[in-house]
Parts: sequence; C-alpha cells; structure tokens
Amino acid sequence: MLHAGLRTAVGLSCTICFLASVLRSIPCWFSPTSVAKDHDGFMWFIYVAQFMNAAAAQLTQAAPSLISQIWFPTEQRALATGIARQSNSCGRAVGFFLGPAIVKIASDLPTLLYVEIGTICFINLTPDPQS
Repeated sequence: MLHAGLRTAVGLSCTICFLASVLRSIPCWFSPTSVAKDHDGFMWFIYVAQFMNAAAAQLTQAAPSLISQIWFPTEQRALATGIARQSNSCGRAVGFFLGPAIVKIASDLPTLLYVEIGTICFINLTPDPQS
C-alpha cells in the first residue's frame, strides 16, 4: 500500500469485491431446478467468492491507520484511527440490516446481490476528489 498508494489499494479491494459479487451471483442466473440438481457445483462459486472477499478485506483493514498517520498530527491519530475503524464496523452493520430488509423470500436474493454489485461499482467508479 505504501508503494502503490492508498487510492490504488482501495480501488483494488473494490475491484476484488466486485468480482466476488459477480461470482456469487452467477448461480442466480440459472434456473432454481438446475441449482438444486448441482448444488455442490454451484457452492464452489460461493466459496471462491467468499475467499476473494476475505482477501480484499486485508487491503482496507490497514487503510484507517495509514490515513491517520498521513493526515493527522500525533495527538489526534488515536481518535482518527478509532473513528475510521468504527466507520468500517458500521458499514458492515448496514450490510447486516440491508440483507433482511431486501430479502423477504428466497427469490429476492438476486436483488440483494445486484444491489451489492451496483454499490461496489458506484464506489469504484467515483472520481478521485480534489485535495
């Protein structure tokens, strides 16, 4: 992250999450009967997508410390890092509330996956703000 830059690392993390979301949604493109027949075959999409999500998280977990180190003076770093870390946890909490809010029955699951893909695309394609 120090050599490529924070924006590049977070962009790479978003790209990996995007690919994992697409991979996770592939079983939704098939009929439910074909998924039921080849349940184990389609589960590999879920396993690989979850592995990709876990790998992408490593890039974003180091970002709060790096941001506070670069942008804040020494006496404010602990507070800045704490707020950034809690923001990350709050984002995960939103995800836990969003799932049940969108998915009422099993056929609503593709909608949740497409919302996730759209959110990741929005985050990844947002232009770099001018400092």
